[in-house]
Amino acid sequence: MNQNTSYIIDTSLLIDYYRGVEKAKEYIQKFKSGPSNVGISVITETEIWCGIKNDEEMIFWLTLLDEIDSIDINSDIARKAGEIWKEFGHYMGKTSDTDFRKIPDAFIAATCNILDRILITSNLKHFIQLRNRGIIKCEKY
Repeated sequence: MNQNTSYIIDTSLLIDYYRGVEKAKEYIQKFKSGPSNVGISVITETEIWCGIKNDEEMIFWLTLLDEIDSIDINSDIARKAGEIWKEFGHYMGKTSDTDFRKIPDAFIAATCNILDRILITSNLKHFIQLRNRGIIKCEKY
């Protein structure tokens, strides 16, 4: 991990951290102890909030997410997400033109593209085609 590079943490890494996956814990600790060049998309925050089941989980996520910058979506990111979804959604799990279940990944990818950040994920299958085409930079943790 380069200290001069900016990163976006994907939802998959945070969920693995919550589940106690050792490699995810190591990554998060590196990010927490390093410079503040790490963030999450507000889309990731939404995905996390959708899964909270009780007060204990709420406290865990509030504590963790308070330590990580949250990146808002602006018009540039929203439009890029639409372009990415239209052209590459089928690589991200889209099954038809009316299937928007996996569109959050397009927003996360667009955030990386517009802000020139590297995506850290365990879910390369949804992002590999974008990386191969030079649309985003991403790496598996």
